[in-house]
Amino acid sequence: ETWPGLTEVIIVWNSPRETLTSMAENTDAPSPNKKKADRNREIQERQYASQLLQWHNNSTHPLRIFFSLENGLENNLLNRYHPLLQPKNEAIMYFDDDGPFWSKDAMITSGF
Repeated sequence: ETWPGLTEVIIVWNSPRETLTSMAENTDAPSPNKKKADRNREIQERQYASQLLQWHNNSTHPLRIFFSLENGLENNLLNRYHPLLQPKNEAIMYFDDDGPFWSKDAMITSGF
């Protein structure tokens, strides 16, 4: 799915890069001692990590991961506003993983 008008997505990653890469590279089967829902969630998280890294490494995809620690910054929620991010757009919308979340129409089409 494409989102017209969306030209850049920056994820500010405040943990070591290895946290994400090790999740994506982990091919071990989830522990059979875990509940099925927990095993499924672990598999899904690995898939998400892998997809994020694939998008990040694809220069034609709008997603870019800014690894704060590799840029000399500490783990700080204010990193999302740091000039080192160098966003390409003048208009910026900030999201937090805690929400709130709106529909595509609200975010992109109407410019909310």
